[in-house]
Amino acid sequence: MQEYVMSIDSGGSKVLCLIQKQDGGLVGWGQGGAANNMTVDEAARSYWTAIQAALETGGIRPACIADTFLSILGPVQALYDAMNQSGIACHSHHCSDTKAALYASTMNNWGIVALSGTGSFVYGRNESGHSRLIGGLGDLLGDDGSGYEIGLSGLRAALRYLEGWGEPTSLAEDIARTWNMTAPGAQLTDEMNPLTRLMSDAARKHLPDNYRHFIARLSRNVASCAQDGDQVALAILQNAGEKLADQAVSLCDYIAFGIEPIPIGRAGGSWKIGGRLQESFEHRLLERMKHRCAVMPSGLEPVFGVFLAGLEVLHIPWNEAMLARITRASHEVTESIR
Repeated sequence: MQEYVMSIDSGGSKVLCLIQKQDGGLVGWGQGGAANNMTVDEAARSYWTAIQAALETGGIRPACIADTFLSILGPVQALYDAMNQSGIACHSHHCSDTKAALYASTMNNWGIVALSGTGSFVYGRNESGHSRLIGGLGDLLGDDGSGYEIGLSGLRAALRYLEGWGEPTSLAEDIARTWNMTAPGAQLTDEMNPLTRLMSDAARKHLPDNYRHFIARLSRNVASCAQDGDQVALAILQNAGEKLADQAVSLCDYIAFGIEPIPIGRAGGSWKIGGRLQESFEHRLLERMKHRCAVMPSGLEPVFGVFLAGLEVLHIPWNEAMLARITRASHEVTESIR
């Protein structure tokens, strides 16, 4: 009986599940909803949806899964519940989201990765295994340069404009259109602009669990307005890219890499929203980085980093053919993600 491995990566926006051969060949994959900052029941539903889709697209019976590689944000019990419900019973190997992001973005086991998704962090690891994490502190204390911070900055800028004390920006109209609200303009009522009230109520409606994902999606509005030349939106993306670069520069002061150029990868959905974020990140690195570095082109989906980390645990070496295989598979998955 052919045995396969299952890799699962969860985050603030989605769960991805892969079924692969140990040589990297993709057999099936599935996507579920968010798992981080969700209730146990909601997270379990997201995991179950992703697992079932992977089994169905691959035409694989649960008994054929020999190992699972897991990178989990959110309630772990929710994943185990979903695996039990799906009939998955095998060895499980856990991998940190930081290592998965590094391996996926650089296709190497050392270097630096700047992750900007719903949340954010910058992580580095040298060839000796010494590592350091900057960020990853959540929306209260961190998330600098994340999709959440970009979206929240855009929403705040829109509200300031509507209240009459912020810079002119098309963000208010754009967000109102996304949220299916009628924009009455910037005229104030006796109490407050009615659109300000509508936007505020819409954001609060998703407290306490799903607000980060809801707000992070506004990063697309910021990127869209930036592409149209909106100066407020451009400044938000500029600031986010510089923050991520500053963290990468700081990280190099703590880790002796010894080899240059240092590969710097990017992971997370925020890098896909527009060029200004990437441009400001790279420009800031050139300004401040004391070491030679090489910003890598777009890497793999982080779930493929989970797969690579899992192979490392099983003492299965990577090779060029395998990396080429999973690169093709990652492009297939990326193009199909909802």
